[in-house]
This record gives sequence, C-alpha cells and structure tokens, in this order.
Amino acid sequence: MVLADDRILEYLSEEETATPGDMVKSGFVRYSNGYISQRCQKMAKRGLVKNLGRGVYTITERERSTYRVKLTLLRTLLTE
Repeated sequence: MVLADDRILEYLSEEETATPGDMVKSGFVRYSNGYISQRCQKMAKRGLVKNLGRGVYTITERERSTYRVKLTLLRTLLTE
C-alpha cells in the first residue's frame, strides 16, 4: 500500500462513491487521474474498493470498518 491508497480510501470513506476524476477535482487526492485509476484497480483486486462500473469506485464494507478502527485509534493517540 502506498500513500495514495490511504488518501483514496479516506476520500471514499467520506464521499461513498467517486471516480478518479472526482478525486482529482476535489484537491484532496493530489495525484493524476491515471495514477488514481491505477491504484483503484489494484485496490479492487485486493478487495479494498469495489468498481461499480464506468470508473466509479466505492470503499468495501470490510475496508470501511478497518478504516474506522484505524481512525479512532489515531484520534485517541492524538488526544492523549
């Protein structure tokens, strides 16, 4: 997993669904459309995101749960 993957997963955990172009336009995921598309395809093969068709991706429920746990732990560590 690379830094771009974390940004993509974070974006999808908030926005539910998006295309690589949506992620670029948001300014939150600061990589090229092609690179984001490539990373989404790789994450789809690993079951982290799901391709809904026409380049639209969503985070899988399994990964959403994992991501929430990581975020909760991080927030706890930062507030201590």
